Amino acid sequence: MSSRKRLGEVMVELGYLAKEELEEALKVQSRPGESRLLGQILISRGFAKAPQVQIALARQKEQSP
Repeated sequence: MSSRKRLGEVMVELGYLAKEELEEALKVQSRPGESRLLGQILISRGFAKAPQVQIALARQKEQSP
């Protein structure tokens, strides 16, 4: 089982994202027919900028076993 943190968790830890913003983006992502990745939703909603998502993804990858 992987202990890797999810992207949203990493972004909140880095201070790039508020928990409320993450919750809203996850609700959007869970809608039927929604196929965008979380990072794409965060950017489109103005909650995060692309470089922040890239940094968080790199941090997430570093934490992989």
